[in-house]
Amino acid sequence: MASSLPADWHRGPEDSFHGKITADGPFTPDKDRYHLYIGLFCPFAHRANLVVYMKQLDKYAGITTSIVKPYPKGDDKGWPGWQFNVPSEKACEGATEDALFGSKFMHEIYFKADPDYKGRYSVPVLWDKKLNTIVNNESAELLRDLQTAFNPLLPENLVALTLYPERLRSEIDRLADWLQRDLNTRVYRAGFALTQEAYEENVPPVFAALNKLEKILHANKGPYILGEQMTELDVRAYATIVRFDTVYVQHFKCNLGTIRRDYPGINNWLKNLYHNHADFRDTTDFRHIKENYTKSHYDINPKAITPLGPWPHVEEGFESDWSRTKMPRSRRARLRCEELRGRECVVNIDHMLYELDDGTRRRVGGGYRDDLRAAYDRHNANRTQYGSPSNREYGTTSGSGHSSGRAVPRSVLRSSDGDNDASSSRSGSDESGDDDGDSSTAQSQGDARTPDRRPSPPARSAAPGDTVSQAALERRRLLTRLMRECGVPVGDAMGVADLVEKGHDDDVAIRIHALMKSGHDLDAAVRISDLIDEGHSKDVAIQAQALEEDGRPSVAALAMALLMVRGESEEAAESTVMLRRKGVQPALATRIGRLRDSGSPRSTIEVIGVLLGSNYTVQEAIRIARRTEAGMGLAAAIEAEKE
Repeated sequence: MASSLPADWHRGPEDSFHGKITADGPFTPDKDRYHLYIGLFCPFAHRANLVVYMKQLDKYAGITTSIVKPYPKGDDKGWPGWQFNVPSEKACEGATEDALFGSKFMHEIYFKADPDYKGRYSVPVLWDKKLNTIVNNESAELLRDLQTAFNPLLPENLVALTLYPERLRSEIDRLADWLQRDLNTRVYRAGFALTQEAYEENVPPVFAALNKLEKILHANKGPYILGEQMTELDVRAYATIVRFDTVYVQHFKCNLGTIRRDYPGINNWLKNLYHNHADFRDTTDFRHIKENYTKSHYDINPKAITPLGPWPHVEEGFESDWSRTKMPRSRRARLRCEELRGRECVVNIDHMLYELDDGTRRRVGGGYRDDLRAAYDRHNANRTQYGSPSNREYGTTSGSGHSSGRAVPRSVLRSSDGDNDASSSRSGSDESGDDDGDSSTAQSQGDARTPDRRPSPPARSAAPGDTVSQAALERRRLLTRLMRECGVPVGDAMGVADLVEKGHDDDVAIRIHALMKSGHDLDAAVRISDLIDEGHSKDVAIQAQALEEDGRPSVAALAMALLMVRGESEEAAESTVMLRRKGVQPALATRIGRLRDSGSPRSTIEVIGVLLGSNYTVQEAIRIARRTEAGMGLAAAIEAEKE
């Protein structure tokens, strides 16, 4: 049977399944042919289940479902894996028996499709009852394909329902990889970190992603991530966000903030999806979610105690007026200058962290971050006459983690203290510090606080009866603000203003313009800036963009860039990333990847990865791979090792 299926459906025991349901087969859109295996706890299975509910595929396509229990999972390698209810054992509420085969374990389903399967026994899984095999077990592919696969069987209103509208596809594709990398999977990298260093490396990007998502929601004014239309991004984000306060904060220690307290826009978006869309609410089982994480991760929670809170799981009270969801200034300003007066500290603005000179670390609130940035820029402006790019770097912090950031002198902290008092009297300011009120009032306050060292654009003499267009006035105000408040040199103001008028925030536009001046084209500069916004250092962002330009997938490019800025060669980084994706521990993957530097080809490293996945020791895997490198076949090399 497998020989009649497409080559890219399943390439071997270590590959997942990538089948698609299409009219020209072999998986055709027939009613009552397919069965979906899910776990209600799993955010990735949640994606597929949501599409089944939204498109009513159970009713019109006859897709049936079996649900595994939330725990136990098995040993630290996931064996024997997720279980179904069976008649001989007490049933778990919300789980089901395997409706097709009466199996006890999920791995039995995988072995029916491939007896030699060596991958993870994960959910979701879409099963073909006709060909008696797995169609697909990749959640992102199912999220996309199930939207249209059964349209020939659906009524017109459901055919029209799409989460991937053509006019938004480029934006969806651009943001989907970022969401997957820095939010959907990054919480797991933080939660399953084996060292303090790994944990601290992975937590800040999670909150950088939440910061960016908050900003996108306010920019598009809801109720969905891209505005008026729900898209795949809402499904991807929901599956993680609805679990965030409930389990990721306490269980995965992603506790620099919570959704309900620190992200009013995201919280409002979540309220809408959960309380106003029955499909989202009906596919969310908090008991399964909480019990899965707390009772199946023995190394993280050995006593398997499940917390009662938070309560409610999702707050009520969706606010349709998004201007009311901005966090009050008094609540945002958690960092008080009184705590820091007279002390040096390093501020990592984009990650909301600062480190005092005694080694203690605290949080910087989102609104107060703007005050610190402004104070820092004014300090440098006074020190260097016009703050030219050659004398100071304006834009964002470099680095991710605690070791890099902006050293804030005492004079800046004193300046920030006064600014905070002034800024707290302003009303209607959003997370980025923009004011909806009279700009002239805000400017006069700025003039009162700091002498104006930047020349304004030359005033235009108006002839009798002549009026300046509104666009020209707005342009003049923008140029004035950029030079006076943001410290942009006169020669750069026009270019930065062009970027602001294209929709970029002031600090992002300044950064993009600086990158363009250093030799990057616009697209490259925007991509680098996006990566910096996601919490990566400037060096990592530039390296990742260059790798993407060479044809590397964005996720692989970023992973390689993180290694290369630490001194690894491109070849070693490539092999290290490949080994990590096969489940090899990071330190060991790095060590093996460095064999590329001593002349070992990529194929040798791939053989080592396969052997490690087959329970060979590192030494055995390297010896066998060396034999294949010398021309011996893999089977012969394995036999030689046994001898």
